[in-house]
Amino acid sequence: MNRRAILASLGSLSVGGCLRLADGASTTQDGTRSEEPDVDTGTTTGRPDPAVEVSTVDPPAKLGIGTTEQVTVRVENRTEGVFDGEILLLFDREVQTAESVTVAGESTVQQTITFELEALTERTVEVEVRAAGFRKVVFRRTVAPATYAVRLEWGAAEQNSAESWTSIKSFRCYEIRVETEWETLAVYDVGNPETEPRFLTDTGFATEDTHGTFRWFGGGDTGTSIAFEGVDVADAARLVLVGTPASELDELPVEGYVGEIQTDATTWTNELQAHTLSLSLED
Repeated sequence: MNRRAILASLGSLSVGGCLRLADGASTTQDGTRSEEPDVDTGTTTGRPDPAVEVSTVDPPAKLGIGTTEQVTVRVENRTEGVFDGEILLLFDREVQTAESVTVAGESTVQQTITFELEALTERTVEVEVRAAGFRKVVFRRTVAPATYAVRLEWGAAEQNSAESWTSIKSFRCYEIRVETEWETLAVYDVGNPETEPRFLTDTGFATEDTHGTFRWFGGGDTGTSIAFEGVDVADAARLVLVGTPASELDELPVEGYVGEIQTDATTWTNELQAHTLSLSLED
């Protein structure tokens, strides 16, 4: 099966590190672009309704990958009657959720929509308010598939406890490489905020020893999800992690996933070296 065809069909950890919108967008420091929606900005007739005002409150400038996102909608009803409507969440114009919203006369309500992106292809996310004779999109972001999320599941962990804390560690990682069969696509120094990839799940604090900077990954059922921004994982053959399993582990079972598709299951020995995990989606 074609690798990109498989990626297009995935429905798990999302890719949302890069935002690409229409003209008029502003550019943030990390290169993403965002703007207020420019479609359906009034009633279904195209004329604004001064009696009802809908907007977002501190909308997210960018959407995370594999994380819970929230958009808060503010509905101000300036009439004496009751406003009855719905707040819809849409992915590529397909309704995902619909929540009722009721606002008494001369009142204001704020309501929060919570969601997670679940695609590795380009996706447009919209939040829309609808009622009889009223329709307005209050939030829109188009997420480009510039990155893919890779998840590592650890099969063992070292656990140390004290009176006020518990430390659960699986793998001490100094460096990550994304490689094809012929070349290296990207190299990341883990523990250096300037050069490491984007971690979507909790990791240990960045620290340093005689071998360089590193972070601890994993622990029991806690996987490690990583976004490689600007790197097309569809072209990759393997992921290389330079480091060592926790000292109490003789060996470390590890599984690799792109989305929900498992790409490898192997066991790493307890040695400080380059440990490899396949990213191949080929049958």
